[in-house]
Amino acid sequence: PDGTPSTEFAPNYPEQTTDVSYGKGVVQANELVLLPVRAPAKAFIPANDALGMDWTELDFDDSEWESGQTGIGYDYTGLINLDVRPMRGENETVYVRIPFEFENTEALNALILRFRYEDGYVAYLNGTEIASDNAPNNLNWQSGATVKRSDNIAVNSIDIDISSAIDLLKPGKNMLAIHGMNQGINSSDILILPELIGQLQSDAPETVGF
Repeated sequence: PDGTPSTEFAPNYPEQTTDVSYGKGVVQANELVLLPVRAPAKAFIPANDALGMDWTELDFDDSEWESGQTGIGYDYTGLINLDVRPMRGENETVYVRIPFEFENTEALNALILRFRYEDGYVAYLNGTEIASDNAPNNLNWQSGATVKRSDNIAVNSIDIDISSAIDLLKPGKNMLAIHGMNQGINSSDILILPELIGQLQSDAPETVGF
């Protein structure tokens, strides 16, 4: 009503990829977007294990990390907003931190990680692991994915139920940290493009049968 656009593409509409749709995703009436596409993000390519697991914590100092927006990766035209191409030939791993705000004014009964990725990942919410795919058992700072995901699969989002992590959410600032992994140190591409969607509890009255 006040003339402010709710969605825009500036200064130009992004370059497109054949057979891949682009635009604002469909959100149901009972869904709350906690972390949208093109959210502010930071990335770091580790050279050793000096960070341990501290980098997954909410209060970790990432001021020296590369800044941009999700998606993180390279060679996914139209989807990359934080290029981490220097990892190619150096490391199969990239660390990603994505802050988001959660005002605890709505009761959630489900939490969904809506994710486009290639090739593997481990996700953490405020320092606690919440989901993973194609990750090795002995994860470390130079781990690679155990399986390669094809490009045509990677660009399509999948919904991962992480409702068990609802209690990890804090009022105010939160941190989604992702250990992204390529399959092969010279892999031609990588993609990390998450969203967080909360499903709100319904106020509808219970149906009673007689």
